[in-house]
Amino acid sequence: MADPRRILVTGCSTGIGRASALALLARGHFVFATVRDPAAPGSLRAEAAGLPGQLEMLPLDVRSDASVTAAVGEAVRRAGEVGGLDVLVNNAGLGAAPAAVEETAPATLLSLLDTNVAGVHRVTRAALPALRARHGRVVNVGSTSGRLSRPFNGAYAASKFALEALTDALHWELRPLGVEVTLVEPGFVETAFGRNRLPAAVAAESPYQAHQAQVAALLARLLSDPTPVAEVARVVADAAEGLSPRRRRHVVGRDAATLLAAAAALSEDAGEAGFEDALRGLADAYFSGRLGPASHPPPSAW
Repeated sequence: MADPRRILVTGCSTGIGRASALALLARGHFVFATVRDPAAPGSLRAEAAGLPGQLEMLPLDVRSDASVTAAVGEAVRRAGEVGGLDVLVNNAGLGAAPAAVEETAPATLLSLLDTNVAGVHRVTRAALPALRARHGRVVNVGSTSGRLSRPFNGAYAASKFALEALTDALHWELRPLGVEVTLVEPGFVETAFGRNRLPAAVAAESPYQAHQAQVAALLARLLSDPTPVAEVARVVADAAEGLSPRRRRHVVGRDAATLLAAAAALSEDAGEAGFEDALRGLADAYFSGRLGPASHPPPSAW
C-alpha cells in the first residue's frame, strides 16, 4: 500500500466516482468525496465504514463558482491539518441522450460544457495552489468519446474532446512545476451514467431516425459487455498513487480499444468507409477475441 495521501474526488454519488472513492479508501487513503446532493450518499458512508482509509463527505456542484470555492477550500483546509492535499480526481460529469447535432438544443450543449469542461476547470484552478505545494497529481476522468465523435453523440463528445485539450495543456504547464496530470479514458462502463443524462427532444418524423436506429443497434453489441466499474476505479486509484506507467492517457476496457481503433479507421487518411462498416468489423473482432485488451496501448497511440 502506498503512503496515505489526501485525495479530493468529485462526483461520488454513483458510478466511477463512488467506486474510485471506495478503491482509494480500501488502500488506506484520506478521501474527500464530493456529491451534489449531501443527502444522497448515506450508503457510501456505510460501505466506507469497514475500510482502512478515512472518508470526509463534502457538498459540491462543479457548475457553481461559490460551491467550488467553498468545497475545495474546506478540503484544502482539512488536508492541511494532516499534511496537505496530494491528489485531485476530476470525475464529476454529465451525459446526454443520443441526438443529432441539428436536433440538440443549445442549452443541452452548454450544460454539458459547463459540467464536463468548465467544471473541471473551476475545481482544478481552486485546487492547484495546494497541489503545487505538494508536487501532487491531477487525474481527469474522460472517455473514448474524447477521441471518437460517434453519430448522435456529438454534443457529449464535444465536451470530452475539450477535456482532452484542457488535460494536454495542463500536463505541459504543470509538469515543470512538479505536478503530474493524467487522463483516464474508459469505454462503456457498467454504471448508472446512461440513466443520469440530459434528455433529448427528437421529433417522431426526424430525418435521422433510420440512421440513428442502425448506429444504436451496432453500439448495443458493445454495451452488452461493459467494463466493470471496479476496473476503472482500479486504474483511477493507480493513477492517483503514481503506480501506473508514466503517460498522459490510460485507456480502460477492451471495448475502448474497439472504439479507438474505429477512430483510426475513420481518419481522413483512411477514407470514408462509413462509420457503420468500420464499427461492425471492429465489433466482430472484439467479440471473436481477435482484438486484445487496451490496458497497455502502443506508444504510437499517444
